[in-house]
Amino acid sequence: MKQQALRNRFGELVEIVKDEWIREVTECSNTCAVVVHLYENSLIECQIVDEAMKNLASRFRYIKFLKIKSTQAIENWPEKNLPTLFIYEKGALKFQMMTLNKVGGKTANVNGSCSFTCY
Repeated sequence: MKQQALRNRFGELVEIVKDEWIREVTECSNTCAVVVHLYENSLIECQIVDEAMKNLASRFRYIKFLKIKSTQAIENWPEKNLPTLFIYEKGALKFQMMTLNKVGGKTANVNGSCSFTCY
């Protein structure tokens, strides 16, 4: 039962701020995978990733899904790199993806023809 509770402890996309990064990303990734979306509201591609991450979070409740405004996460992060996804595990960055170009661009979706697999 305890293991089942650990596997179902997340289930939603949560927004964080810069002051929470160490606790919510780096430290938490020692016990589970953490997917972080750097975004800006004005970009349609970021909205696509938000929807995909909400869907994935409800399906993969043992993975922590977070989002943070790009300039809050990394000062002067270029908008041309958005959306950006980081995957952390065991306290370290294991994967990063900048833009949706490799997964179908503006037509990408979690259940569609592209392979938008987070992990």
